[in-house]
Amino acid sequence: MADIIPNNLLIIIVMLVIITGLSAIARFFNIGFQTYGPYIVWFVALALFYFILPKSVGDIFKKL
Repeated sequence: MADIIPNNLLIIIVMLVIITGLSAIARFFNIGFQTYGPYIVWFVALALFYFILPKSVGDIFKKL
């Protein structure tokens, strides 16, 4: 349990840095949020799935 918290904290920090960096780059090149927003939302959804979904998966499909 002790090694899970630093790993999750690192992922959250990296995610915030990437979102902030992409927003700054898009603002510099005058790109609207409607253009790059779906990619950021997709990235956040992947991070949420990483946190929510279990790390180990059963073998339910092998039993069929």
